[in-house]
Amino acid sequence: MRSDAMLTAAHNGLFRIDPRVNGNKLVDSQFKQYATKNDFSAATTTESGKLAVASNKGDIRLFDAIGKNAKTALPALGDPIIGVDVSADGRWLVATCKTYLLLIDLLIGDGRYKGSLGFDRSFPADSKPIPRRLQLRPEHTAYMTSPVNFTPARFNTGPNETEKTIITSTGCYVVTWNLRRLKQGRVDDYQIKVSFAARHLRLLTRSNTIRGLLRTTSSSVRTKTLLLLSSTTSSWRIRRSLRR
Repeated sequence: MRSDAMLTAAHNGLFRIDPRVNGNKLVDSQFKQYATKNDFSAATTTESGKLAVASNKGDIRLFDAIGKNAKTALPALGDPIIGVDVSADGRWLVATCKTYLLLIDLLIGDGRYKGSLGFDRSFPADSKPIPRRLQLRPEHTAYMTSPVNFTPARFNTGPNETEKTIITSTGCYVVTWNLRRLKQGRVDDYQIKVSFAARHLRLLTRSNTIRGLLRTTSSSVRTKTLLLLSSTTSSWRIRRSLRR
């Protein structure tokens, strides 16, 4: 895959465009259009260029390359999917719906293709992956100023780094899940933080409305972060800390 070519999804098609070429930017060899309207809503690639495509119908398709049929088609999982991301090695996929995330292990665990990824082979019909649903607990959303409306979640990433967290946001709140704990089945292990401009933060702390752990995120940017809630904190302690 040419790293400069960009993946694009239309409602019923997938294609790459290459900004380096003159004239038509479409890469002819990497184009797939469907006769029926699939209502694609989000797409992403692995480090090696394999594709995951989600739709407003809630289904997810995995491709080893554009222009071919999907290797794996996961059935509709519920609500419309507004964002999708995969780990660099293609093992884990996170799909974002409005009020929850879905974490899916794409490693085939049974059958003829055991040990392969869903990008390369199809899952057995009776052994489709079971998504892990990630959502905030009611006692935490009760303290938010607006209903949950997640932005597309992402794995933290960097050159030669292994993903350690999944991060998303809703309103002014940033939510982070610990990936290692998620792999162990701990879907409730997350933290919620809220960021304010420095002047707003000073107003809050002076009025003693909220007290928490403050830390400077950058010496060059006058923004601070307030550690607000942790899913491992009891609701009683949350109430007490917010009312001090």
